[in-house]
Amino acid sequence: MGAAGNYSTIRSLTWGRADTIVWLDYPFPLVLWRLTKRTVWLVFGRVELWNDNRETFRNAFLSKNSLFLWLFKTHWSKRNRYESQIADEYPHLTLVHIRRPSEERRLVGRVSAGVGRESPPTS
Repeated sequence: MGAAGNYSTIRSLTWGRADTIVWLDYPFPLVLWRLTKRTVWLVFGRVELWNDNRETFRNAFLSKNSLFLWLFKTHWSKRNRYESQIADEYPHLTLVHIRRPSEERRLVGRVSAGVGRESPPTS
């Protein structure tokens, strides 16, 4: 089963039953670059998100609900909180802490080959 960990409601429902957490913990500059690239593509490409809704420049960059604002507010605090929460509240979990895209690609390759479950890289 897979679930995103950014939502505390999902965490409380799933982490207690999980055996492994794969944490994509990329450096801030990489996350900011990917968010910027994606947002520019959505805004200026007028890409439909759902039901004819599209991202606007104002919402993406100037609103209080901007993902950029959220990123600047939460990136470092989530990193600290996740490390302590996993250690304190979920000691039964195997933590696979991915810090670079190359580590993610290696893990996906191992899992695809049927090797990932026996010996995940841990931190």
